[in-house]
Amino acid sequence: VFKTDIGTWIVIGIVGYLALGVGMWGGFQNCALKASRGEKVEMGDVFYPFSRFADFFIPAVIVGVGFVLCMIPGVVLAIWWYYAYPIMIEEGIGWSEATKKSKEKASQYLVPTFITLFVGNIVGGILGPITMALSGLVQVDAYNKVFKG
Repeated sequence: VFKTDIGTWIVIGIVGYLALGVGMWGGFQNCALKASRGEKVEMGDVFYPFSRFADFFIPAVIVGVGFVLCMIPGVVLAIWWYYAYPIMIEEGIGWSEATKKSKEKASQYLVPTFITLFVGNIVGGILGPITMALSGLVQVDAYNKVFKG
């Protein structure tokens, strides 16, 4: 089956990976935000972003397209929008407003945001799913420091 329609299966794999990855990444951040507020984290909390899927999926697709078109714009968008998911979760706002707020703060904390993004992605890329939750905690910690002092 795979050999006869390889292109379709590649697209299905990429879309499925993005859909699940984006949702789960936002879920890890939701859990980390709850824990950072001293709230009890429950298994269902990891699925919260799926109820607002478009808000979480749109920035990820735009960043992904940015990386495909050119690495530098992709890196710039990734830095600017690094805090967008925690903002959407914490403030309950949509992706457009969240990416604007994220850009404003990330621009003020450019080097620490870049280092956190770069190191988190290298560690996450090497160790994969084992470190995904840890990377989410690191990102939420950076968000709390930048936005809440």
